[in-house]
Amino acid sequence: MASINFLGTDTTEYAKYYTLKRTTKENPWEDIIKAAEPLCTLPIGELEEGVKDVLDVDRALWFVAHENVWADDDSYVYKGGMDYYLYYEIESDRIIPLEYDGNSCMQLGEAQIWSIFMNETDEKFPLMSRLLKVPSLRQRYLAHIRTIRDLYMDEEYLTGLIDEFADKLRPRIENDPRRLFSLAEFEDGIEDLKSFVILRKAYLSSLPELNVLDLEIEALKHSVDGVDWNSPQHMQEANITVDVIDGPVEAVNLYYSDGLVGSFDKITMFDDGMHGDGAAGDGTFGANIPGQSYGTIVRYYVEAIKDDPTKTASFFPRGAEHDVYFYEVQLSQAVVSGDMVINEFMASNDTAIADEAGEFDDWVELRNNSLVDIVDFDGWHLTDTLANPTKWSFPEGTSLSPQSYLTIWLDEDQSQGEFHANFKLDADGEEIYLINADGNIVDQVIFETQTTDLSYSRIPNGTGEFVIKDFTFGFSNEFTSSIIEEQPISYKLYPNPVHDFLVVESSTFVESTYQVFNLMGAALMNIPSNGTHTEIDLSSFKPGIYLLSVNNEVVGRFVKF
Repeated sequence: MASINFLGTDTTEYAKYYTLKRTTKENPWEDIIKAAEPLCTLPIGELEEGVKDVLDVDRALWFVAHENVWADDDSYVYKGGMDYYLYYEIESDRIIPLEYDGNSCMQLGEAQIWSIFMNETDEKFPLMSRLLKVPSLRQRYLAHIRTIRDLYMDEEYLTGLIDEFADKLRPRIENDPRRLFSLAEFEDGIEDLKSFVILRKAYLSSLPELNVLDLEIEALKHSVDGVDWNSPQHMQEANITVDVIDGPVEAVNLYYSDGLVGSFDKITMFDDGMHGDGAAGDGTFGANIPGQSYGTIVRYYVEAIKDDPTKTASFFPRGAEHDVYFYEVQLSQAVVSGDMVINEFMASNDTAIADEAGEFDDWVELRNNSLVDIVDFDGWHLTDTLANPTKWSFPEGTSLSPQSYLTIWLDEDQSQGEFHANFKLDADGEEIYLINADGNIVDQVIFETQTTDLSYSRIPNGTGEFVIKDFTFGFSNEFTSSIIEEQPISYKLYPNPVHDFLVVESSTFVESTYQVFNLMGAALMNIPSNGTHTEIDLSSFKPGIYLLSVNNEVVGRFVKF
């Protein structure tokens, strides 16, 4: 009952038959149930589509094909629930069966004429009894067996490999006083292995299901804008073409996946002159893979189905789905013009300004130069390398008002808050890219060696070239100390840290308005000054670090707890 059989929804039933090797999940048995239930209960007509997102069906077919071809009698295909692993792949949320301890294979005798449909009528073996009832999966399984036979059961290669291992083992066996067999038996075993390869391959080739002429598939490629092997940009389609020859064609299917792991989607390919396939009826089939987000790695392969009584299937590459073609969706290198800019950053922050945790980390400030438009950052990214354009994603719901600033800490410590990115800057020089939801570079900065505790800022503010200067965190880069010089006023903030009321004392009373900002540069409160002694109610504020300014000049920093 440990052959991926459905034993009900009580997870304790599965613990009786499986040995848990290792897990980080609270209840790993649920993953077996999630795969076993549709595998064992869905109607056959719904099985292929219904199970592909919980069980790696193609890997399962390769698994049982290998066990059968090499006649492993201590295996899933022969004895059932033993000598194999069930691996849960967290990236795809699927179960994958894996070979384990294949040491009882390639034995002469009954094994050399094992049926390729071993136990397909026994319900205790659902990987055969259920999957092989689906006509398309049965043909996929047969195609995999033909591939193993044709590519790996090569007599010259395997004979040489057997002799190579035997030569390494022979001296150890000769000098082993506790060996369980004679040297003559060892030499006979070597010849038995070689004989098995010849006899098993001959048997497989004699079977009508395997003694068929596959369709020939060749010249598979992808192209964009008519350029072969050109990778698409963000949300741009890729055209896939392939030549299919040597027989009447029932159908040609393109399988693609938008990730390094996971199930594939199927698209019909056409030879009608309307799918990037050249002239109609010329044997070249074409189809388009839908546009994907930049940075997406797309895998693809092709299946050709012959117009014969069994609908014989062939695959290219023959090792699909583990051997496939792929491309990566590229980022447009053109910088789009707009109001959102990288306005200021600091790549060497020793004592200049601390984040909420009191740490002096790298930071970057963005500015919305628009007078009227709010910028929505959903789907936007920051990165320090175009090799990984989606390195850090803006939190969902982030937006920036006109003429406002947004600061992100570049400290590789996302546990400290949602505006802490997963990369740092190199003070000796590197790059920063701001990328929008359309995959376009909105702004970029390529900088050289930076100066500790000074920022790299646009002058004029929001539009000019970058210069090294005193930082103006959350404010215009053109603010200077001239206001202070003309009006030499000092300010005292207490208590600090503060819980409810912050007292601001100024050395001279000047009618003005205090503003409270968070570290992202967002204005949270305007308070008219009340003489030289002003109390500010902070009881509704969340714990964190805040800035107090007068006339667009920061006069102090305080901590709310």
